[in-house]
Amino acid sequence: MIATAIYELLNVTDVTDLVSGVYISNAPQNAAFPYIVFRERAIPEDTKIQTKIITYDVEIIIVSDKGRNGAGGFKEIDAIGAMVHSKLNRFAGLAGGKMLSRVVRTDIDTFVDPETYFAIHVLDYRVRESVTESLADPANYPITVNVYVNDVLQDSNVVNGYEDNTFTVS
Repeated sequence: MIATAIYELLNVTDVTDLVSGVYISNAPQNAAFPYIVFRERAIPEDTKIQTKIITYDVEIIIVSDKGRNGAGGFKEIDAIGAMVHSKLNRFAGLAGGKMLSRVVRTDIDTFVDPETYFAIHVLDYRVRESVTESLADPANYPITVNVYVNDVLQDSNVVNGYEDNTFTVS
């Protein structure tokens, strides 16, 4: 889950000055307009030893009230969308405790909801997270390995494991 990373990138003054809130998954029932809601879906990729790459499809929905600025809220959501895009597109780095290797917009759509007449702007992003897995958790080391032959102790070794996945035996 990279919700914490996306939230950290969007919950900044440049964005929050333009919206009433940034919400994960669902906005509260009486949320003031305009607001941002985002959702994510993870897709595991083929992995390499010690590295796992997870791709997320992130959908960011900007909702504006229908009566704003005489243009059905379109001018407002366009400005918010441009600010969101400036914060996310091509971002690479650490955010929300997650290492993001690439954020790229894949689609954009603007429309009026036919039931509520609210202006809605949808930005779709593909986000890649790199997760390094350590085979040698230092908390589990050192350990002593005893070698027995026919129930007789033949040798005793101390094994240390390190975060860079190296081991020493002494």
